[in-house]
Amino acid sequence: MTPPASLAPPSSVGAGTASSPAPSSAVDSGYISNIHNSIHFVPISSFRPRHADLDDVIAIHSSPGRVLLCRRPGKGLDVFPGKGLDVFLSVWDPITDELRDLPALPLPVVPGPCTCNWDAAVICAVGEGCNHIHCGFKVVCVGTSQRRDFSCVYSPEAGSCWSDLIFAASGEHTNSFETGTCVHAGSSLYFLSRFNHEIVKYDLLTDRMSTICFRVEPDAQINGMATVLIATEDGRLGVAKTSNSTLGCSTLHLWIRDHERWEERRPIELRMLLPDDALRDPQFPPEFFPDKPWLAGFAGTRAGVIFFKTRLGYFVVDLNSGTSKNIGECLGWGCIIPYVSFCTPAPGAISTDEGPEAGLEG
Repeated sequence: MTPPASLAPPSSVGAGTASSPAPSSAVDSGYISNIHNSIHFVPISSFRPRHADLDDVIAIHSSPGRVLLCRRPGKGLDVFPGKGLDVFLSVWDPITDELRDLPALPLPVVPGPCTCNWDAAVICAVGEGCNHIHCGFKVVCVGTSQRRDFSCVYSPEAGSCWSDLIFAASGEHTNSFETGTCVHAGSSLYFLSRFNHEIVKYDLLTDRMSTICFRVEPDAQINGMATVLIATEDGRLGVAKTSNSTLGCSTLHLWIRDHERWEERRPIELRMLLPDDALRDPQFPPEFFPDKPWLAGFAGTRAGVIFFKTRLGYFVVDLNSGTSKNIGECLGWGCIIPYVSFCTPAPGAISTDEGPEAGLEG
């Protein structure tokens, strides 16, 4: 399969974090699907977790070696704080099978029928230069309550408790976050809001929040389709969208944020990245959209790797090389949560004798 020329130079889309692992680190990878009120871990490498399935949780984010879980399955990210519906998170290490429960999120109390919408991410506590072996973590939560944005941070090193809520200084917003869309780019976290073309930025250096508007033209062709936040190797924010024409052509659109402006890359026809059978079902007319590929996630720790949900299952695509691989059947709902660990499996973890799958072979 020929690599798409529109992605030159190769570094245009990449890992997105300043704390890249040491090249010699072992890599165990997979992804997590949310299935009803449980999660299912699907390995891509030879590593097998002790427990591939966990009940009564949903996965909302991951960072090297860790998965952030919400112990409030089936309820989404909208809550009525103060009405006995507390939100609890846990940090899971699939290799050691350690599950660390966090105290309840200190969400603002809202009156009457008002709701509070939130999202969260788990990140390395060390930051730049970390090899992600035996490092600490912290969890960042952002949300919107009564049109005001807020944030708080959990850190085991800071007394194993949540910080006080910090409200944004200005602006009124009605964000509606979606599970699995957060990306770590440079020194910031970015959270996607579904309905108002906004991206919430959380600066890890200043603990300040801000919003970035994302609108594209022509709206009728692209807006409303599947959207995934991505990141470049040099820490810039990007956006990926898919569009499907009535002629049956599926296209991947990429934008990179540079100097507070969105720069669009040349669109890529998905027939250059995916096999023909994954693009559409020949039994349906070309204008039939439900059988078309949809973006399902971005692997923030692997350069230029995007996940697609297709009629043949999930595909992982390396945008820099133009290669793709079918990695499993489509399960559950929403975005999948990619997982990568740069640790050697601990005693008790299960590995097969297949050896890790290096790279992506079409």
